[in-house]
Amino acid sequence: MERWESLPPELRSIILDLVVQNYSCRSEPGARAGYASVCREWRRLFEPINFQHIVLDQDRILDLIPYMVDQRRRDYVQHLFLRVKLNKYYCNFCQSKEDEETIRR
Repeated sequence: MERWESLPPELRSIILDLVVQNYSCRSEPGARAGYASVCREWRRLFEPINFQHIVLDQDRILDLIPYMVDQRRRDYVQHLFLRVKLNKYYCNFCQSKEDEETIRR
């Protein structure tokens, strides 16, 4: 297998263009992270995209800490979303939609 750096720059550029065109933030999250691990050239291109919008839940918030040690990565973050998982509860009264006043409060 050829090393990425040994390919001609024109070919690397074509490949990167194709990957970026097919790159989607809605694709499998694990696959997106893999792009940045191909080589330094890919890391410089994909890390800013990967760290731009981060969605966490309370089970994964501590997993973020090792990645945020690097100031450069912290600078990429534009939106940080925390999804709070609520335990399921069973109550016939509670299953109805809240009225506008309750939502406002």
